[in-house]
Formats: sequence, C-alpha cells, structure tokens
Amino acid sequence: MQPLQISVVGAGYWGKKVIREILNLAKTTGKVSLSSVVDNSPSILEQCAKEFGPLTYHLNYRDLLSDPYVSAVHICSPNASHFEIASEFLRSKKDVLVEKPLALRTREAYELVRLAETNSRVLSTGHLHRFNNGVKELKRVVDSGVLGDIYYLRLQWTGLLPPQKERDVITDLGPHPFDICNDVLGSWPSKISCRGRGYRTRTGDEVAFITADYLNGIVANIELSWLDHEKRRDVTVVGSDAVATLDCLDQKLVLQRPDGTEPVSVAPSNTLGEEILHFADCVEQNRKSAAYANLASGAIGASVVRLLEASK
Repeated sequence: MQPLQISVVGAGYWGKKVIREILNLAKTTGKVSLSSVVDNSPSILEQCAKEFGPLTYHLNYRDLLSDPYVSAVHICSPNASHFEIASEFLRSKKDVLVEKPLALRTREAYELVRLAETNSRVLSTGHLHRFNNGVKELKRVVDSGVLGDIYYLRLQWTGLLPPQKERDVITDLGPHPFDICNDVLGSWPSKISCRGRGYRTRTGDEVAFITADYLNGIVANIELSWLDHEKRRDVTVVGSDAVATLDCLDQKLVLQRPDGTEPVSVAPSNTLGEEILHFADCVEQNRKSAAYANLASGAIGASVVRLLEASK
C-alpha cells in the first residue's frame, strides 16, 4: 500500500502537533506521508521550516486544490474557516479530515456531509476521543451493567485561557463532551439547555453550563470554562450501584462502590495517531469501493455541531 499523502492546512499550535504526528507515523508505520504544509502566515511557515526542515510550504491552500500529489488534507485552521476550506477540497475530490468543530453552523456541517457523499470522498471529524482507550473502557463498563441504572453524567472541560476575541467556549470546548456522551450512551440528547457568560469580554461566552436530557431519562451536565485555573478533561458516570470517573487526559478510570474504590486497567492510546491512521484506513477502503466504518464520520461531526448551535 502506498502511504496516504496528507497536507496539513493551518500550522498553529494544533497544526504543529498534527505535523509532528504525521511525520512520526510516516517513520513508524509507513501508512501516511506529509505532502505539504499550508498557513497564510509567513512567520508561522518560517517557524515550521526551522522545526521540520525542508518540506513543501504554501501560503494559500488553493494551491493544492488541483495538485494531483495531494490525496488528502487535515484541516487545522481557525474554526470559522473550516466550512469554506473543507468544501473546496471535497469539491476537488480530496479526502478530508477536519478538526472539531466540523463547521460553525448545522446547515454547513450537513452540506459537507452531502459533498463528501456526492464526490465519493471520506469526511472525518477530529473527535479524537473516539480513539481514547479510557473512553472505550468507560463505554465497556457502562454497557456491562456494573454501574446499575445510569442516573446522570458529569463532564468538566476546563482550563485557564486569556480572553479570546474570535471564538467562544461552547464552540471550542463543547464538541468533545457532546461526542463522548454519544459514544458512551449510544444516543443523542433530545433537549439542550445552557447558561453561558463572558466575564472578561462581552464578545463571547467564557464559561457555560449545559444540561443535555435524553429520552431514557439520563441527564448529562457539562461544565465548560476558560476561567478555571485547573485543566480538567473529566467524565463521571453515576449509576445506582457504582460511579465511574475517567480522566481523559491520563486515560485513568476509577470505579467507586459502596465498599471501596478500585482502578480499572487501561492501556493509554495515542489518540491523535490512532485518529490519523483510522482516517487513512477509511480512505484506503473507500478507494477499493469496500465497506468501511468511519468512527469519527462527518455525520457524527454534524450532529455535534447541531448540539453546539442548540447551546447558544
């Protein structure tokens, strides 16, 4: 199998992490290869050249639309640009992995899904916790019945950031909690309520408290905050017989029963690496016209965008 040629669009903080991961996977697996890097900032491309060496660099992503050597793109640009960039690449018959959120509006997200289907291309969303072994084990624990009847979930996605001018905490931190709830429970909420507020800026929410109600009576309470000094990526599932608590960063899972607490064995996964390799596998199967299950599909990403919009 020839490695999938991936171009990274957007080389900021997360884009650089993706570049490093693709370069590492190219060496260790041979399944992917870094085709080029795109960013509209010359200074950022200069930083990349110093760190990554003589790669192919572009200031304009449109340079790649007709490039036959570019098979796929991983879009890590600012949230507001996701729809425009992804739609142009899908129309150019490129396979696309978009960092979360897939788009800012529900209609745009489902338009990307339609474009992928029309052009027979793979569309994936950067919901990397689909590849988190801690989340997988939490789902196994919930499905096993060891917690008893599930009452509610509590998710805390917090960490101090300076005031943000062009994004809000719901769009930025909300996608993963919503996606994890769907992964663990196997359903989407029927009702969303939210209280959000900006304290240091009036341009967007810096903290939000979201309640998601499910038809089976389960409730998920989600706290999102750029004001809390402690970085948390925690999921707690409260049941009638036990409580499961997962630290998604360390992938550590603990069960609390009336008679004591016990850790659950989890072999931590490289979530970003697994996400990229899964995308490459989906592209390979799609090119063979074989059936494939995209664990982080555009349809999942679009459903998450719908919940983000409902929270505002």
